[in-house]
Amino acid sequence: MLKVRNLRHVYPNGYQALNSIDLDVAEGEVVAIIGRSGAGKSTLLRCINGLERAASGELVCGGVDLMKASGAEVRELESRIGFIWQEYNLIERLSVMHNVLAGRLGRNQSQATWAFHFTKEDREIAVEALERVNMLHRAKFRADRLSGGEKQRVGIARAVAQQPTLILADEPVASLDPELAEQVMADLVRVARETGVATLINIHDVELASEFCDRFVAIAQGTVVYDGPADGITDDVLNRTYRFDRAPKVYGRTVLAEATKAAVRLDEEAARLLGEVDPKVDALAGGESVRGRR
Repeated sequence: MLKVRNLRHVYPNGYQALNSIDLDVAEGEVVAIIGRSGAGKSTLLRCINGLERAASGELVCGGVDLMKASGAEVRELESRIGFIWQEYNLIERLSVMHNVLAGRLGRNQSQATWAFHFTKEDREIAVEALERVNMLHRAKFRADRLSGGEKQRVGIARAVAQQPTLILADEPVASLDPELAEQVMADLVRVARETGVATLINIHDVELASEFCDRFVAIAQGTVVYDGPADGITDDVLNRTYRFDRAPKVYGRTVLAEATKAAVRLDEEAARLLGEVDPKVDALAGGESVRGRR
């Protein structure tokens, strides 16, 4: 779905934001991108969706190489990349429905659409997108009447209404409290998996990302320092990601990972030794037997 090779980006002031980035994302995969502020996470997303033009490298999305594509090809590809912003980027005086319909503008270039006269098909797509994030009951509300969590759900619905092949989310829960952040992440990841859309999420909350994402990509100083599963995020990886220029810190991730693996091994061994648990014993244990956990 997405292939990035040796991607570099240098800003006009000479700052090198990306340095030889390699990345592959498969269809339907949900990937968390972590790193310090200024590591190059947002620049990577902006290069992928065309907001920034990378200095060099290969950037192939949906079979189109953005580094070699014509202007028309880039615009067509951009219409198939949904972007979810940290600060929502909703038009607050418009209704929720019209904000979601705005996601159809890149897919339907008629004059009527640009005057916000959408087709029946566009409206049906918008309704379905709102249903996916449980916001259809707010369709007629002005966006400025929504809570932060509701606004971000509308942002997700707008991206889904594009019928994208790729979703990019730049710190989508950074402005939310922990409870809302978990709910919005759950909605985003659920929708991504239901629709089979590859999704990249820039996020600082490693624990939250571990709960929902298939894979982690850690970036430090514009370079990928880790690419693998959540259970591979150890203290060493976090120190190389966040503390490469200072003394290492004990995060406890290595101990937690080892404890989790040990617990799994114990469960498997208990299941092997005990086999099937007697139903009466299982009932007395409240369904929390080895068989229930397995």
